[in-house]
Amino acid sequence: METIEYAKTFSVRHLAGVAKDPSGAIVSDVRIEVCNDDWASCFAAVTTGADGRFSFLNLPGRSIYFVKVSARGFDQLRLKVRLRSFARGELAIRMHIAT
Repeated sequence: METIEYAKTFSVRHLAGVAKDPSGAIVSDVRIEVCNDDWASCFAAVTTGADGRFSFLNLPGRSIYFVKVSARGFDQLRLKVRLRSFARGELAIRMHIAT
């Protein structure tokens, strides 16, 4: 299993979204964590439901959120996310099958 860290910062309206596998199928039981910029200490976590969806409510106001995504059988993902009122609604997370 690898850790894939995206250099790009994703802009969304809400810290919510859906997790899918490479074929586009929904992935349930994905752990989504919001961390500090060191990636080691996380302060909020949710797990995707049967519909692959997740949502965070009442997060502390920050300019960028550091989001760690993990599930059995998939590589761990690290995303930087900025909330913007004019951005698209949510994250579409594409999981990578672990090799």
